[in-house]
Amino acid sequence: MGLTLDRAEPGNYRVTDLVGGYGFTRKLTDMGIYPGVVLTVISPASLGGPIRVMVKGTQYAIGKGMASKIYITRV
Repeated sequence: MGLTLDRAEPGNYRVTDLVGGYGFTRKLTDMGIYPGVVLTVISPASLGGPIRVMVKGTQYAIGKGMASKIYITRV
């Protein structure tokens, strides 16, 4: 399908798809992460830790499990 957030290097990306159930997509949507939005990867996963991203001026830490279900494309 493409690149997932857990494999992203620092930089800007557009979210192309969220693959998960209602609760998963609802949680991400509440954070402002949904298809079409541009986010910035601040620091990628290191040693299995969370990925730090910035969305609309707010920083979030997203675990690798969730990040592996967020499809992105480089902007």
